[in-house]
Amino acid sequence: MHVARVTRLAATPLGSPRSLVLPFTASSVRECRRLMRADLRAAGLRADEGSSALVVVSELLGNSIRHARPLPGRHVRVEWRIT
Repeated sequence: MHVARVTRLAATPLGSPRSLVLPFTASSVRECRRLMRADLRAAGLRADEGSSALVVVSELLGNSIRHARPLPGRHVRVEWRIT
């Protein structure tokens, strides 16, 4: 498990899961998109090919922060795998 606010993380290898625990704040959506974009690029996808995935993760995480309860420590977890 990675805490994205502490470290700039490198892209994960294709097929490896990326699991993040982020602060339960709106600014975490931007950090999550940044990391997913890096993983999409590392997988060889062009910006236009990964744009739908970025929209989906932004909406899901944003809605979670607006409407759900945080994990202990006021965090939210998000995970993806690019195959």
